[in-house]
Amino acid sequence: MPIFLKKILEADEPKVADQPAAPTASQTDAKPQTPSPKQPAPASDSAPTAPQSKDQQGNSYNLKFDLEDFQNKLSQATEAIKNEFRDKILSQIANQKIQFRASKGYGQPEKEYVVNVDSVSIDFYYENYVVVIKGREPNKQKESEYFIKPPYIIKKLGAASVPSKKKAASPVVPVPAPTQNVATKGI
Repeated sequence: MPIFLKKILEADEPKVADQPAAPTASQTDAKPQTPSPKQPAPASDSAPTAPQSKDQQGNSYNLKFDLEDFQNKLSQATEAIKNEFRDKILSQIANQKIQFRASKGYGQPEKEYVVNVDSVSIDFYYENYVVVIKGREPNKQKESEYFIKPPYIIKKLGAASVPSKKKAASPVVPVPAPTQNVATKGI
């Protein structure tokens, strides 16, 4: 066969790169070769802390999961510190009659108040933490919130007084709740 015809025929034949060539006589005499199974990639020493997206497998890093973890830890630590601070304040003024400088709302006018303390909270308002005392003024029945203002000095005036009731309390008669029709569920 001429050389140019042989080259044309070889070009027309489909080439399969993955098929093994037919064994030669020297290979048939030797041990038959078994294809080796693909070895799995070695496992890393540490397990991933968050699911990996396709972006993390390449050249980029998605810090979403790490940021969420950081924010959760920060908020838990903040809550623990706020609770510790609140408990410290309550240990000093719980069930006490106190005098202090405060306002009845954030950004409201401030003045001196005398209050029987019921509770304390630490709230976050407009980039600042504020100590809020909840209690009643001696001659009032309604509980209010008082936002502590500088100089942050609280004078203890003694044990909290129980508010006196001006009217004799009438006996409270419970009013029965209306019954609902089970079939229509109140429709």
